[in-house]
Amino acid sequence: MRADERHMGHAPSRDLLFLSHGSRPCREVLLIALAVTIWWTGLRSAVVAQQASQEYRFGMIATLHDQHGNRCRRIDERIAFDWGNHAADPRIGHPFHVSWNGYLLVQKPGSYRLHLRVAGTARVHLQGRVVVQAAVDGPARWYSTAEVDLAFGWHPLEVEFEKTGADAQIKLFWTGPGFSLEPVTPRYLFHDPKRTPPPAFERGKQLASALRCAACHLI
Repeated sequence: MRADERHMGHAPSRDLLFLSHGSRPCREVLLIALAVTIWWTGLRSAVVAQQASQEYRFGMIATLHDQHGNRCRRIDERIAFDWGNHAADPRIGHPFHVSWNGYLLVQKPGSYRLHLRVAGTARVHLQGRVVVQAAVDGPARWYSTAEVDLAFGWHPLEVEFEKTGADAQIKLFWTGPGFSLEPVTPRYLFHDPKRTPPPAFERGKQLASALRCAACHLI
């Protein structure tokens, strides 16, 4: 009998025994690493929220005007509007132009793409440069940017829109590391508190709604 045949039925080597007995500690290490990752993600989100409350405020500053010289400003928590043939705000008429200014918060570094659903004309500036332009006279269509590498933090964002046809619509979406197409929600849109417009109109609007003024008056 050859030497290699005599060893075929022997017990596993010391290396194999070490790997076999080491599998449980490896699982424990992986579980600990996962727990640390989850803790760190939650801690970073909490830090981001605290920084946001100190340095920025939620929402984008919207500046609206029409061809008659009417102009107003407000805070929009998201860019997701389907005005149809209505004005974008009761303080302006038709046709109208809207520009949103603020910051886009990126919590995970990587490659991102912004997407617009538009009926009208639109332009998106990210970090000071135009990344997508759209022009639609008919039904709403999709437009997308090329992939943009974004670091963790706040990035200057400006979105412009102008009503050019019968209908007016603009909605902002994005895709990025670990997620597919979804709306850019309020938790990612901020503005400089020094530029926050006075809330008098919004307060008056809420008061008129609470008192049901529209039941007797044309508002």
